[in-house]
Order: sequence, then structure tokens, then C-alpha cells
Amino acid sequence: MRPRPLLPLLLVVALGLSACGESGSGAAAGGGKADARTAAKVAKDRFGDQWTTDFSQASVPFAEIMDGGPPRDGIPPIDDPKAVGLEAGDAILSPEDPVMVVEVGGEARAYPIRIMIWHEIANDTLGGKPIAVTYCPLCNSAIVFERELDGRTLTFRALGDGRFGDRQTGSTWDITGRAVSGKLAGERLERLEQ
Repeated sequence: MRPRPLLPLLLVVALGLSACGESGSGAAAGGGKADARTAAKVAKDRFGDQWTTDFSQASVPFAEIMDGGPPRDGIPPIDDPKAVGLEAGDAILSPEDPVMVVEVGGEARAYPIRIMIWHEIANDTLGGKPIAVTYCPLCNSAIVFERELDGRTLTFRALGDGRFGDRQTGSTWDITGRAVSGKLAGERLERLEQ
């Protein structure tokens, strides 16, 4: 059994103590100046400079926001997955195991859903084309994209909630294959119909 972090308890205690010394005037929508300062300090201590959210602008108190997602790179992608033949596959999978079948350029490959649940992204090459096989376990959706964009081959990692990021620019992509933030914001990956 994995021990639960003390962060939620410490946040509640810190917020409770900070609330004792704050008056109601000048409070932000998110629960007050002390709440925003505490949130900013906790975020800075835990995440360093990678978290730049302005906690003074909030519509809910910080105490109600819990870190439940994986840490950065906590969902490891599969890079250049090793394909196995039917005989080896039969030893690993049962006939009832669902797979995602992808065909590109006359070459086909099956990606077992029970493996994709843990990785969410497979950076692969199929039919001579670099592809990203994406799977969102929250909505049980699988989409395949070309990884080449403007002559550059991108590699991706899962960010959670159906989003993924490229390692080359750090841009964030949504489930439609559109970059929603970062250097490639506004760009779109070509979706491969399956």
C-alpha cells in the first residue's frame, strides 16, 4: 500500500492558520490573499518554476483544489514499441482482450488496450510513417496521428485528461490533434483514419 502524501493535510492546517489572521476585506474570489499566498508557496515548493499559475485569480478556494494527477512524465509513453508475432501475442493476450488495430501503408499492428491504459501514447513507425497512437482511458477513445509536422518528427508524452505534449517544444495538444499552447499553438497534426 502506498503511503498517502501529507500535502492535503498540511494545506488544510496552513489555510486554517492563515485564515485566523486575515480579515475579510480585500479577499480574492478564490478565498483571500492569505489563501493565494499559501497556494503560491505550496506550488513553488512542490513544483518549482514549472508551475506559474497566478493563484490570486481563482474562482474557488485553493483548499478545494487537490493534486490528483500524475507528476510530469508520470504516465510514460511507449517509444518504438517492440512488435511480436501472432504466436507470442497469443501467449500474452486472451481472445477477449480488446486491441486497437492500426493500418498504415499496408502494414498493420495491434496495440493492446490493457497496455495503452498505462501508457496512453505509443510513438511508433508504421508503414514507414512516424505515428502517435493515443488512448484516453477516461473516455475510452483511441486516435492515431502523424508525428511529422513541417518536416520535423515529434515525440509525445501523456499529460492526462486526454491531453499530450511534444518533447521537442513542450507544446500541449488536445484530443483533436490541435496544439492549444506552447510554441506550436494553433498547429494541427494530421489524423489517420482507422
